[in-house]
Amino acid sequence: MSEIAAASSRYFVELKKALINKFTVRLAPNKKRLLKAASSVIFLFIIPIWMVHFGYTFLNNKGGLLTALSEFTDLRIKNVSVGVYHDGKAVHPADWHIQTEHIKNNLPFDIGHYILDANPEDIRKAVSHVPWVKSATVKLQLPDHVIISVEENIPYALWQVDGTFYLIDESGDVITDQNLERYDYLPWIVGEDANLYAREYVMMMRDFDHIFQGIKAAYRVGNRRWTLLTHNDIEISLSEQNPRASLEKLTNLHHKYSILEKEISAIDLRIPTKTFLRKNSDSAMQLFQNMNGQDA
Repeated sequence: MSEIAAASSRYFVELKKALINKFTVRLAPNKKRLLKAASSVIFLFIIPIWMVHFGYTFLNNKGGLLTALSEFTDLRIKNVSVGVYHDGKAVHPADWHIQTEHIKNNLPFDIGHYILDANPEDIRKAVSHVPWVKSATVKLQLPDHVIISVEENIPYALWQVDGTFYLIDESGDVITDQNLERYDYLPWIVGEDANLYAREYVMMMRDFDHIFQGIKAAYRVGNRRWTLLTHNDIEISLSEQNPRASLEKLTNLHHKYSILEKEISAIDLRIPTKTFLRKNSDSAMQLFQNMNGQDA
C-alpha cells in the first residue's frame, strides 16, 4: 500500500506541474503566482478529500476493487485453522471442549469464497455464537488462509434449576446443557439464581477444603442462604448472615465428635449460639447428649 501511495503522490505532483506549465505560459507573472497558489490549494486539500471519499465508496462496493482483485488473482479461501486458548495460553487439541466442526459449520462463508470479500468482523460474530466460545479473533492471511483464535470458556460448576442441569462458567453464565456427564467432578449448586452466587460459594468452601470434599450439592434457599448436602446425605443449614462462622463451627464439631460421620440426617447451624441435630439412629441421640451443654 505504501508503494502505491508513493506512486500516486509522484503522479499528482507531475500532473500539477504539467497543468501549471500549460495554463501559465501566456499569463503575466503576478497572475502566474496566483494560479500556482490556487492549484496548490486544489491539489493539497480538495483532490485528496475527493480521493478518500471515492476510494472508500469504491472499496466498500460489492463490485468494487477488492472483489475484482480477488477474482482477477483467484484469491480463494482454501484453509481455515482454529486455535483454542485459556487465559491467553494455547490449549492442546486433546483438551479442547470446543468441537472444530461446530465452528466451521457456523462460518458465514464456504471454502472457495473470495478471501478479500470475507469480513473478519462477520466471521468473529458467527464464531462467538458457538457453545464454549468466550471470545474470538479472526485474521485473513493471504493468499488463502483464515485463522481463528478462540478464548474458551472454563467450566466452573454444575447448576440445577427446575430439574434441568447446566454447565456454567465462573461468572455464572451458561456454557452448555449437553454431555454433562464428564463434569460431575465440579461443584453442584441448586436453585433459582444460584448460578449468580457460584463463585462466592466455591471461594468460601475452598477455605474449608476438608468439608468441601465431602459435599455433594449446595442448595440456594430463598435466595438468602445455603444448605449443603454431604455424600452421606446429611443436610447442613448455614447461617444467612455469616455462613463462614457456621463452617468454622462445623469444623470444630467434626474435630471433636466426627459429626459428619455419624448417623444423623441434618445439622442446623443457622443460629450462632445453637446447634440442632436431626437424628436417625440411637448413635445420633448419644452424640446429641454428649454435645448438650457444650456446643448444642
